[in-house]
Amino acid sequence: MPREMWKCYRCGYEWFCHSDLESSNPQCPNCRSYYTLSSQTYNKILDKVLDATPKNPGSPRFLLVLGKILEELGVRFRPLATLTLASRIIEDVKARRR
Repeated sequence: MPREMWKCYRCGYEWFCHSDLESSNPQCPNCRSYYTLSSQTYNKILDKVLDATPKNPGSPRFLLVLGKILEELGVRFRPLATLTLASRIIEDVKARRR
C-alpha cells in the first residue's frame, strides 16, 4: 500500500497514512482537525513563500503573495482554513529564517 506524509496546518503534526485508505483530506490523528495537506504540497507552498516574501512574514504583502501561490497551485479552502494555513506558514517561515 502506498503511504504518504501528511501535515496538519492547525497543530503542525506530521504523520504517514495509507493513501488508498484515507479520503483526499484525512483527519489529523493528533488534534482531529481536517485542516490537512500532503507534506509535499505544504512544503511546496512554504518554499514558494520563502522565495517570494519580504523578511517580515506578517506584512500585508505576505497575504497577497500567499493568495497568489495558493491560486497558482490550485489549492482552495474556506476562509477560516486559509487563515489557519497562513498562520502556520508564518510560524514556519519565521522558524526557517532563524
